[in-house]
Amino acid sequence: MKKSYTLSLLLMMLVGFTFSSKAQSTYALTGIIDSVYYGGPCDSLLSLSMTPEVNNFSGNHDYNLVLYGNNFSPGVIDVTVSWGDGTVTSHTGQMTQIGSFIQFSPALDHLFTGNSTYTVSVTAVNQNTQTSVTQDIIWSPSNCVTHLYGMVNVDCDNDGQVDTTLSNGIPYQLIGNNGTTLSNTLYNGMSTFYQGITAGTYSVVLDQGWLSNHGYIQISSSPSTFYITPGGTYTFMPTVICDSSGNNNFGCVGGQIFCDNNGNGVFDANDSGISGAPITVSYNNSNYNTW
Repeated sequence: MKKSYTLSLLLMMLVGFTFSSKAQSTYALTGIIDSVYYGGPCDSLLSLSMTPEVNNFSGNHDYNLVLYGNNFSPGVIDVTVSWGDGTVTSHTGQMTQIGSFIQFSPALDHLFTGNSTYTVSVTAVNQNTQTSVTQDIIWSPSNCVTHLYGMVNVDCDNDGQVDTTLSNGIPYQLIGNNGTTLSNTLYNGMSTFYQGITAGTYSVVLDQGWLSNHGYIQISSSPSTFYITPGGTYTFMPTVICDSSGNNNFGCVGGQIFCDNNGNGVFDANDSGISGAPITVSYNNSNYNTW
């Protein structure tokens, strides 16, 4: 009897240890967003990180993926990565708190042997809540990714005072001194060039069609020119005024939707932008839907 009692007690201890080592989370996943780190891909090693709810720029990763969901609580998260070159890997991570890097085993790293452009698909799963989210990333080992951040100041009456700022869905061109013209679009104040940029001096010109459709005229951009090196991160801020010629029937509402994590009322490095958020603008007994 004594031996049987000792064995049962040992089994209970082992079962209890196994259960407590894999904490169950109530976190129901609803979304995932990739946020490009400032370094960008300039080599063949793709390094990913992941945080819940809040972006974390403090790590030395090429991309940080931000998980979103309901009822966050610490626990286990499973990730499967299809790296786009035929390799598929599985990873298990432990969530500790909002905004903290999830520690994965093995790490979310992959060394590419080719020089193609790859579509990397990342799927995160919380087995406990039976929820999953997927995000695709474009990776080009042979090209340095260049990031440009910008917001457009609208000084509608040209009195030197900014009336509003725009940061989403704004097409622009980079005009190089060497005659190169590259096009991109700002989404939540961010844009990425995966290839095509060579080192040189560039200026920013907002797309003329977009300006005309919204009744704007670009009067300046700060800085007026800047030297770009592939793989770097740069910021610019054009200023537009309202076109007083002709009859413009355009109305515009500018703004930015973001999670104000530090509660200071300003979109800064501690906050995370929310893209594609639907809004309704009510004016003159009519409702206008946009995002």
